[in-house]
Amino acid sequence: MQKLNNHSENMMQLVSRACLAPSSFNLQHTRYAVVTQADKLRSIHQYLHDFYLQDFQEIDINLCEEGLDGFIGIFAVQSPWEAADEYAAHLSQEFQETSKKKAYMVYENHDQVQRDEMFRSAGLAIQTILWSAGQFGYGVHLLDQMPPALIDNLKSQSQESLTWVAGLLIDHRLPHFNVDLTSGPMLSVEEA
Repeated sequence: MQKLNNHSENMMQLVSRACLAPSSFNLQHTRYAVVTQADKLRSIHQYLHDFYLQDFQEIDINLCEEGLDGFIGIFAVQSPWEAADEYAAHLSQEFQETSKKKAYMVYENHDQVQRDEMFRSAGLAIQTILWSAGQFGYGVHLLDQMPPALIDNLKSQSQESLTWVAGLLIDHRLPHFNVDLTSGPMLSVEEA
């Protein structure tokens, strides 16, 4: 298990791992808003409290008031293939051109396919964060609904057209998965 001493650094590690999750044509549809500053985490707590009212008991309010370790907002871009040059800059020119041609064939004029891939990629990134958080000793509470004002605030730094996917409250006091990702499959074919 990793050390919990630097929450900001650990949150960035979680996002770094999520960036390695597969996405169609490696276009990385997912964007992240990482919050670790205490005052901003208190603001998120207040937004959530105001939004959920009595239903907010689902999350331990005392935990939030004492201070969460972090929050990651998950957003997605529906058509990153339109800016494939930017997203694939780390790849060879030949690979970029091949990927771009294939992406255009798959996505152009196929809005539902774009949307499906956007959410599929975001889901794989979220799953990676959930599993990785356990290795750091963190638990994660997934929030699929958030107050519109909070969503707007989180995405205000981006120039892209972003779609909200989920928010992840991250704290070492929440229950967490403890998955050893290095040990291979849990069941072999013979056992299944």
